[in-house]
Amino acid sequence: MKAQVLNKLKLILLKRVDVLIWREYHQTLSEVLNELYVRNLCVRPNLTIDETFLALRKHRILCHIPGPESKELQDAVERIVSGTYGFCQECKRELDEQELEEHPTRRHCAICEQRSSSSYRVTLELMKSISLLSG
Repeated sequence: MKAQVLNKLKLILLKRVDVLIWREYHQTLSEVLNELYVRNLCVRPNLTIDETFLALRKHRILCHIPGPESKELQDAVERIVSGTYGFCQECKRELDEQELEEHPTRRHCAICEQRSSSSYRVTLELMKSISLLSG
């Protein structure tokens, strides 16, 4: 994935993180991070995008917010830091940029997502049972 595209997606994710943190703490992400650094006697007022993701991972800020959205965002943070963000967790194909813009926490490509859906599994089981009956 191109660095420019990845940075754009990182900003989209950070906006979602900021909204979630505001709903929970009535503070911005920057305020929460600055508070953490001041508390630890390590003032870091202006973090880069990558430093922000590292801080989110280190302090696990999102883990303290209940709900599935915070879990999805924390997982996306982990994938960004580890370098696997933007790739399908199953087949390792690069995910579509437009789909990631709409759903920045997306983990799977459309093909793997369809394969993991229950209707797909039921259809496969039905096809197997039909082939066993006719064979």
